[in-house]
Amino acid sequence: TFSRLRDATTAARKVLEISQGNSLDKNVHLRGEDLQRNLGAMVSRYGGLLKGVVGMGGMTGVEFRDIDKLIMGMNLSPAAGMVVAKGGSPEHPVMRLPLQFDTDGAFVERLSECVEDMLEAVQANTGA
Repeated sequence: TFSRLRDATTAARKVLEISQGNSLDKNVHLRGEDLQRNLGAMVSRYGGLLKGVVGMGGMTGVEFRDIDKLIMGMNLSPAAGMVVAKGGSPEHPVMRLPLQFDTDGAFVERLSECVEDMLEAVQANTGA
């Protein structure tokens, strides 16, 4: 839709219509709350690695204590079964764990297990 404002607007309206019609916006918000609860429990177990949970809904993530631990976590994430994104800044290093709008509870539980596996590996490698 490059340089075609009308086409881009039409596509965006259709996405919004489908999303709201199927309550996908509410779904991703609820699944994000589930993920945040799971991650919150990990913050206390992995306090040497994590500062806290950040974001909301489908844009949830964890803030690491330092950039080196985040980088190690990002490198270990594929082996733990997940694809992640970098967020934050060097002072606030964040691993983003975005959710799709149609995410179900089983996916949130599986993702949480993957995050835990990755954190165990980072902890084992850093002693944190």
